[in-house]
Amino acid sequence: MGQPKMSKKLLKFEERPRLANRRKTKVWAVISVGGNSFLGSVKWWPAWRRYVYEPASHIVMDAACLMEVTEFLTHETNEQKKTWKRPPK
Repeated sequence: MGQPKMSKKLLKFEERPRLANRRKTKVWAVISVGGNSFLGSVKWWPAWRRYVYEPASHIVMDAACLMEVTEFLTHETNEQKKTWKRPPK
């Protein structure tokens, strides 16, 4: 499956470098396109086995921004799950 658009209408998702041997999963900064402001991070949440959005303080988003975040989280979680080794049946 193809890579999602890393920059959408309202938000950019910028992948951050992984620290050597400290993280197995990706991390992205969420940036507003219009104001170039840092809005939070997307990172793996092991307890839920999915990517989550961790907002910066005092962030306000409308439904369109939240939809972009949701679509990105869903896509990246599904991509991560494809890498898991499944036990044979």
